[in-house]
Amino acid sequence: MFGKPPPAQESDFLKIERERQKTKRQMMMYLLMGAISIAGLFLVFRGTEGKGEADIDLSKGKFRFSVDRPIVEQVNQKTQTTTVRGKEVDFTTGTINPNVIDELQQENIPISPSQFTGKNLINKEAGYVLTVDNPEKWNVQYNPAGLNDPMTPINIISGQGGDLRVTRSPMQQGIDFTTQVEYAMSMLLYMGLITEIPHIEYDDNRTTAFLTYNNQQTGGISYQKLILKNGMVYAPTANYNSSLTSPQDRDALINMVASFTVIGQ
Repeated sequence: MFGKPPPAQESDFLKIERERQKTKRQMMMYLLMGAISIAGLFLVFRGTEGKGEADIDLSKGKFRFSVDRPIVEQVNQKTQTTTVRGKEVDFTTGTINPNVIDELQQENIPISPSQFTGKNLINKEAGYVLTVDNPEKWNVQYNPAGLNDPMTPINIISGQGGDLRVTRSPMQQGIDFTTQVEYAMSMLLYMGLITEIPHIEYDDNRTTAFLTYNNQQTGGISYQKLILKNGMVYAPTANYNSSLTSPQDRDALINMVASFTVIGQ
């Protein structure tokens, strides 16, 4: 007869508090996803060089494998082409066969996250390889704290006027990769570290993104790759200063990012 009483009206205070908590959660997500990008944006200014070769036994037989050549080229790692500021860049996609790294070690070829192996940096602990042109011109540093801290670079490869930094962060559950990339870029914009929406090229599987943007901190351009593999988001970032970095070193930095490939599990 009397029916149900009308629902109580939500107070203005509760509405404001709910919206504040929503904004807080969103900002925390921005921080989590932006961390791996932010840590790679600032220029900072040892390593040794390794050489060797081995017979690598993959699923279809053996072939001569030399670390004085880029590993990703010798295994014909899949690539995708993008045009960045008038220049074509081929960036690797997918993962590299872990047997390549294992058999190099079995042949007693020195592999270390703190030194170059020929024209390669192989970081088995963090799970990636990349190409280093003219390794004698570059210094490499390794900080294992970066394995668990997205604000600490795992590796820094530095030279005259430029560097490459590698960070990684656990994949955020319940959010697709492209949305995570958008969160990271939103954080950089929010903090004023970039002033424009980056150029972003995705691979066909939407698990790799190649980004380019002006870096307000370095006075140059930053090239970054975000890769979702093995439950982690990896972020190699190359920075250079337009007035200090030679065209050859700039191209070498771009190639470090483009060739960065996660080791499969």
